[in-house]
Amino acid sequence: MDYDGLVLELGMPWKSEAARSALFDDMPQSCDALLRGLFQGTPVVRAACAGILDHAPHDERIERALVAATGDPDWRVRTSALHSLSCAPCKPDGCLTTDGVGALIN
Repeated sequence: MDYDGLVLELGMPWKSEAARSALFDDMPQSCDALLRGLFQGTPVVRAACAGILDHAPHDERIERALVAATGDPDWRVRTSALHSLSCAPCKPDGCLTTDGVGALIN
């Protein structure tokens, strides 16, 4: 299955864990689909994409998308995006690429 199909499966309770694992294991190749999913589909899918991106190697593109997701209408997406911007232990290298404080105080 392609990555966009796996992103859709994040919204299916009976498939979401397998999809999450596959997308996580295939990073950074799956990042484009996760970024698309961050702004499409149900709040569950958008929040899951933000959560998986928490563990991706962050670059400017991912950071911008997560900052934009902090304005999502659903609280689950906002919470997941804020965590992804501010949690260094979840990053592959243990470091934040930007200062997440700005997103946290806005």
